[in-house]
Amino acid sequence: MTFALTNEWKRCIIMSKIISYFKAKRRIKMQDRNFKYFLKNVADLERTHKNKFVVVHHQKMEAFFDDFDAAYTYAEDNYEDGTYLVQQCSQKATFIKSRRFAG
Repeated sequence: MTFALTNEWKRCIIMSKIISYFKAKRRIKMQDRNFKYFLKNVADLERTHKNKFVVVHHQKMEAFFDDFDAAYTYAEDNYEDGTYLVQQCSQKATFIKSRRFAG
């Protein structure tokens, strides 16, 4: 048995894909902003919170943790995917946690 999609359903599917695309694009921009904010402040963070893990959300340092798992769990429980960054407070740190490509 086959199902024919009506034009209305086709439009709904296309609109859903367009909305998903723009949401993903918005999350990527948010991650880029959060990471730039982190890089701008990493020297101060290393001095005050050396080797701790910070949760950055909407370009604001939200919380600091001793280990990555605790920071990640906190961020997952409190913020929408793609709107936060978990990063170690070290100038040697790389971009370690981004839900950049989450759907």
